[in-house]
Amino acid sequence: MVHAVEDASRFSDLTSFEQAKKLFGSQIKYFETHGALYIGRCQVAGKTAEVVLTDRKVHGGTFGFAESTRLSAVLKCSRDNSTPIILLLDSGGARLTEGYKALGAFRLMFAEILKARLEGQPMMAIVLKNCFGGASMIAASCGYRLASRHASYGMSGPKIIRGIGNSKINPKLKPNVATHYLGGVARLEAGAFHDICDDRCSAYKAKINHFLLNNDNAKLDLSKSHVALGNRLLGQTQKRLIEPKSKSKVGDGNPVGVREAYSLADNLLRFPDGGNLSITLNSPSHIMTLSEEKLVLSDFLSHVGLCIADAKSRDISVEVIIDGLAGGGIYVALCSVASVVKAKKNSKITLLPKTVVGEILGADKKVFEGGGSTDLLKSRVVDEILNS
Repeated sequence: MVHAVEDASRFSDLTSFEQAKKLFGSQIKYFETHGALYIGRCQVAGKTAEVVLTDRKVHGGTFGFAESTRLSAVLKCSRDNSTPIILLLDSGGARLTEGYKALGAFRLMFAEILKARLEGQPMMAIVLKNCFGGASMIAASCGYRLASRHASYGMSGPKIIRGIGNSKINPKLKPNVATHYLGGVARLEAGAFHDICDDRCSAYKAKINHFLLNNDNAKLDLSKSHVALGNRLLGQTQKRLIEPKSKSKVGDGNPVGVREAYSLADNLLRFPDGGNLSITLNSPSHIMTLSEEKLVLSDFLSHVGLCIADAKSRDISVEVIIDGLAGGGIYVALCSVASVVKAKKNSKITLLPKTVVGEILGADKKVFEGGGSTDLLKSRVVDEILNS
């Protein structure tokens, strides 16, 4: 069992080294640093588990090429050996400053996340503090998810929601957007998490032990998840689900939100086994408004990725063709585990739209995206460039 040692301080304020040491004691010797990740294999509750912590003091805990590549290897090993995965997340998602290099590596890593989940690999995500963008999609893909009361979680953070999303927010609530709408308790009520946890070492230890002893929600029931997301969508919007104009085209040049993501997942689940499905993507990113975040957009985007993984397991060939724009969560959801990703020449692919990157990093921060088709292919952002 994990040793129970009480500490009055907030666990989420500790460094990743201190967190691992308090949770796993002398087994800290098995941990290694890989950029913003601190990774180790431990004996927990009588079982071997792979533990991954993000270090917010290193590039905000984001996933660059090195981090995503290492996590991919850990996930593959975990799948081969049926070893549970425990993720303690405090991360801003993919590392914007690395451009295509980070995006391609994140794509491949998220594919491993989806495969592991589809195969019923026990995966636990603990959101300690901030968990945004691609990091929230990683958490959403895990079978058991919990958060501290001090956590803040979503595809978009408060700064983006207020600025780029131009969301109408009660002025009295503006200073508390992170807790009122995106906080751990609010997200639990919205359906993002299975449980909430006091931000104490002993509380996390108890939750980890319980997870490993019970393999909570290891088996994925996509149909059940689809119904639950549909009910969430209907309950919050009070609008009838509308069929998209095209079941094979996504975005139409605009950001993608929960309704289009859900319709896409619905089409994937209904698609006949053994067929060939071609999806055309033309979207700069996911929608970054408060209304979308209230429904937990991360859950819907993760669900799309899982539905594509499921389609492939039913011998469906899923081709994604980027025709115009691609980026953000919808790119990751569609392209990570697709059979093949092709981009028409002159398509624009980014981690996030330039205005969003400027809002996050500052207008003066330069981000290298790449030098064109060669870099897109080399970085594994796409698999093929179409000249016509």
